[in-house]
Amino acid sequence: MSKSFKSYLREAIERVKDKRIEQLIELGRVKMEDGRQLYELTLSELDHEYRCMKEMRRRSRCS
Repeated sequence: MSKSFKSYLREAIERVKDKRIEQLIELGRVKMEDGRQLYELTLSELDHEYRCMKEMRRRSRCS
């Protein structure tokens, strides 16, 4: 039996989340300030944190 579209979509989202978590770890973020682990975050939360970390890193290089 073939996988449903929903199953493919879930797997794709999980791959994107895994990639974003790897990127955050490379930037030094291993856990959120509120104590949550990265794997507990939604994709939107991971994306937001990644953008914030990238911006902070960019600003620190410009100073």
